Amino acid sequence: MSFFEKQAVKTFSPGEIICREGDPGESMFVIKSGRVEVYNTVDKRKITLAKLSPGEIFGEMSIIDGRPRSATVRALTEVSCVEITRPIFDRIINEYPNWFQVFLRMLVERLREADKRQKVIDNKEIAKQIVYLTSLMLNKEERKPGHFYYRPWQELVEDISFLLDVPPAQVSKVLTKLTFTPLARSEFNYKDGKVFIVEDVDRFFKFSGFCKEKYLKNVGKDIVEEYVVRSEKEVRLLKLIDKVLSEQAKANDIEVDYLNSRCLEEYKEDLSSYDRELKKLAESGIIKRAVNNKGIRYIKVDRGLFNIRIGKYKDMELFENIEERLGS
Repeated sequence: MSFFEKQAVKTFSPGEIICREGDPGESMFVIKSGRVEVYNTVDKRKITLAKLSPGEIFGEMSIIDGRPRSATVRALTEVSCVEITRPIFDRIINEYPNWFQVFLRMLVERLREADKRQKVIDNKEIAKQIVYLTSLMLNKEERKPGHFYYRPWQELVEDISFLLDVPPAQVSKVLTKLTFTPLARSEFNYKDGKVFIVEDVDRFFKFSGFCKEKYLKNVGKDIVEEYVVRSEKEVRLLKLIDKVLSEQAKANDIEVDYLNSRCLEEYKEDLSSYDRELKKLAESGIIKRAVNNKGIRYIKVDRGLFNIRIGKYKDMELFENIEERLGS
């Protein structure tokens, strides 16, 4: 071992914090022996990023760009590290061309941006798990008179917090955000205090399924997706037909020429550009093309099938909006 290494070696006991997230970064470390854990803290919850072994380094980002530590590092075992301080690092790095120093700073910046995105992603995924677990718990309850579910707020928060190992405050935050959507609300009663209530039960459980599907997809599971837009053009056509039907009260027939004029008005496109989508809707039985005895072309809409198809897309728009709000 060189004289420099002897002077720079630091030892840490199991559980000891070597460097803390947010602290100034004036050195980096090379592990000689032992193992360390690298983690972030998000909403008081520890998120493990890596476990490092001999030969690996940590603390390098801060010493390169001069910004605060991006993570906390804790010794898992007895640890021996070589500490490289900023003056030593600067002396070494100054021997390299300027372009290499710029390259290192750019690389570190991209790593920091990736860390930020990971924290956001983690919050969104936890929110999905909270929603799905809430639906499972509510599904075990008896529906109350009026056909809705409710559960005491504190009890629900504590159970989810325990099962997911997340802070109660984070669970409560997600549930509170849910009460500002059409899916749920809260109120106080004398028996249970604050309670969490789901009145639109079917839609809430659909949203729960949506959250489960998105979560499994994001963690790399191979699944059959139900909540996916197969064709943006089909959605546009369905919305146009829905708008026209809403203007016609109970009538289910739409003249093709009128639908074409509305298509030009709404989308600046001729209806003929949606021939493929119209054909698919006809094959699904949602519409039927016909000509009356005056030679006027029209489509007849099966409102039941139509409402199922467009209802799914409307739910998806709502769910995607709620998903974004819960993860923010």
